[in-house]
Amino acid sequence: MFDSVNWLDKTNNTSISFSGMASISQKPHDLFLNCLPTTWAVKKNTSKHLDYDIDFFDGQTPKGLQFSVRLIVPTALQLENERILLPFTSEELNWSMDEAKVPVFLIIVDSKDQSIYWLFLQDFIQGTLEHENPEWRSQNVVILHVPTDQELTKTLDKFTNTLYYGLELLYIKHFYKFYSVTNKRIAQFFNSQEEIQRALELESTRQYSNPSPSSEQSCCSSSNDGHCDTCKGSDPFDDLVFQSTKKIQSRLEYAQRMRVLDPKENRIAYYCINQALAVYGSTATVGIRYTALGEMAFYDYLLHFLKTYDAIIPKTTIFFINSEEHHRYFKAMEELSQIIISALDQGELIASSMLLIRLADAYLFATPYIMKYLGQDMAAPLMDYAQTLLMLSHEMASLVESPTRLLQ
Repeated sequence: MFDSVNWLDKTNNTSISFSGMASISQKPHDLFLNCLPTTWAVKKNTSKHLDYDIDFFDGQTPKGLQFSVRLIVPTALQLENERILLPFTSEELNWSMDEAKVPVFLIIVDSKDQSIYWLFLQDFIQGTLEHENPEWRSQNVVILHVPTDQELTKTLDKFTNTLYYGLELLYIKHFYKFYSVTNKRIAQFFNSQEEIQRALELESTRQYSNPSPSSEQSCCSSSNDGHCDTCKGSDPFDDLVFQSTKKIQSRLEYAQRMRVLDPKENRIAYYCINQALAVYGSTATVGIRYTALGEMAFYDYLLHFLKTYDAIIPKTTIFFINSEEHHRYFKAMEELSQIIISALDQGELIASSMLLIRLADAYLFATPYIMKYLGQDMAAPLMDYAQTLLMLSHEMASLVESPTRLLQ
């Protein structure tokens, strides 16, 4: 986490007001808004789940970092063991966890003694609720526990540090999302004997339907005219599929020998595969097409990830601002994840297995960068994701090699 921010102007934010609100409901809002530094920009949010969007400025970035607020004014505080017990709908918690793009803070205003308390919702859900109450999503109402020592006027520095932590947490959550979606689909596959059987039948058909170039070449070379009766009787379309697949495979192998961490060679490798797909893709096997598309997505990921992190200024939060650059490599990860799922939907076990390794490579590649800028605790889950993906890849490849082992 980043160090405390000591430059904050803690004078009352009296310049912020909203017309059209009844005075009786405006007072708790004013209590909260007046606690914020005057450098922070507040925007009213009229959505169902939020009340405010706030940009805060750290003095190092050209524009603010954003978080959102849900403001609650209980009729009376229910206290237990220095905690405020607050009923909250699971629908709102689900939204905060699954849909919110920025950190969401719950603000509790006690109008009686004019105290203001805060809770970082996503962190409470992930760090406490999911461990202590794993079935919370199936409940209508969940009890939140808000520490009474998190009073905003007394802990503004801690609140600000938590904002930074919240940005880090949501950033890492993007990596988890692609892993989770992929892992869930693979779990469904391994839990379905019918789907496994169908994929294995397809794989066995594919293995024995392709012509063998070595045997064909040997056969034809032994005849007088170079074309024996066996080869003349082969299906021309099967031969076309084989040759197209071979061309794309050759381009893949060429691209994989290039230094794809170099931006120039990365693009050469990318377009080498892209051109092969454009020419031969329509007549190649489904598996090689998925493999090629996944390889291209991986190269896109490397290019945009390196471009983003090479531009980071140490000890600043600038990389949280440049969301467009982050969006590019996260989009590439999402594409790779979706290609794996699509390949598995088509029963392409070999392609799925190979691309799972590429997705694991993406996590392994990011790990030292995350460790450098966000710390070991933030980076550790990426190693776990990579290890799980590699194990799943091995399991899928083993299924093709020894199909009876899992079906028994």
